[in-house]
Amino acid sequence: RVAWLRPPPFPEDEALKKVDQAFKQDHDDTTWDWEFLNDSGEPINRLTDLGNSHRFAKAFSDRLRYVPGWGWVHWTDTGWHKADEGHQAIQYACKVPEIIQQEAYQFDDDPPNQRLIRKWALVSESAGHLAAVEKLARSHPDLLADINDFDQDPGIVACLNGIVDLKTGELRPFDKLE
Repeated sequence: RVAWLRPPPFPEDEALKKVDQAFKQDHDDTTWDWEFLNDSGEPINRLTDLGNSHRFAKAFSDRLRYVPGWGWVHWTDTGWHKADEGHQAIQYACKVPEIIQQEAYQFDDDPPNQRLIRKWALVSESAGHLAAVEKLARSHPDLLADINDFDQDPGIVACLNGIVDLKTGELRPFDKLE
C-alpha cells in the first residue's frame, strides 16, 4: 500500500489572515473599461481589446486593409500587396502598446489613471491581447475592404515603376486610391 502524504490542515487563524490580505488587494479590473478624456476633453479609447483595435485602425488604416477571404493587404511604395499570413498586421499590432504608453503621458496630472493606462499598455503586450487586436481589427470599418475595391479602373495598369494610364500612355506614381 502507498500512504498518501497530506499537508496538515491550514490553521484557521492563518486562513482568515490570508482572506483579509486578499480583500485588501486591488482587484478592480472593471476600471480598465473606463473612458478617459485627453487634454482636449475628447475620450480616448477604452482600456480593452476592442479599444486597442480602434487604436490600431486609427494608427494604421493608411497602410493596411483586411479583405475577407483573402486576408491582410498592406501599402508599399509599389502599391497594395497581400501580406504574408498577416505578419504585417501582427507587426503593427505590436506597436499598439507603445501608442497606449503615449496616451498615458496625457495624464501627468492624474497619477492613478496614468498608472492604470501604463498597466494596460504592459498587459496589452501579451500574445493573446495582440492576437485579439488583429482579429478584432479585421471587421473595423476603416480597415475592412472588398476585393473589388482594388483595380477598379480597367484603363490603368500597375507596373513596377508606377501606374500607366492606358488611354494616354502617361506613367504616374502609385496612388492608394487607384
